[in-house]
Amino acid sequence: MSEIDLKSFEEEVIQKRFEITAILENIHGEYAERTQEISGVVFDVTDKVTEGEKEEETKEAETKRKMKRSRPATVHTFPRDEEGNLLVPLGGKWGYIMGALKVAVQDLYKDQLKNKNWEGYGIRSWLVHGVHVAPEWVSVGKQFSNPKEKPKTHMVVTSGMTRAMVPVYYDVVDKTNVKFNIEITNKKVPEKILLQMLSYIQRLSLGPKGRGILLITRVTKTKGD
Repeated sequence: MSEIDLKSFEEEVIQKRFEITAILENIHGEYAERTQEISGVVFDVTDKVTEGEKEEETKEAETKRKMKRSRPATVHTFPRDEEGNLLVPLGGKWGYIMGALKVAVQDLYKDQLKNKNWEGYGIRSWLVHGVHVAPEWVSVGKQFSNPKEKPKTHMVVTSGMTRAMVPVYYDVVDKTNVKFNIEITNKKVPEKILLQMLSYIQRLSLGPKGRGILLITRVTKTKGD
């Protein structure tokens, strides 16, 4: 009985490979949580102070004292690998890049998707089955940009009958360099269209609630004609 190494076959399956170097900005934590004591204003107390009298008038000035207290809150943060690196799901079928590419398909080629004579006909299918983004998780360093005691806060509207504005807390990485690969396994995938889509996703937003930005600085073709 002999052991078979599938890696050699994987390389045969891959038709083209592109190495992407990019800058990731304003990426918010997701897929992990932590608890943090958050200080906030809970109510104001108003004092009325008499400053003096002018004949029959009394001037009054108001001073406000903000009362604060701390409370535990859930902060959306980054999962970590064994070495403590913060991780972002750029790759894989459900990662940020693939999500942006699916949006790009609709934005760029909506009027051509049903045209059987178009070179990109079937693009939505081969994007899922013929294009792969790796690695699934990309390191963005060991530390987030905000102080631990001051996560970034966004006010969001709750759903339901009793709608209200509530704070949601995130750890954030302001700016970092990343690398990932895009591999084509389907021979029918037009390289030009894939690169057009890749260029376009720089105009889209990534991550939780679409708050992050990807700026591509270099594309290198490492396999294929």
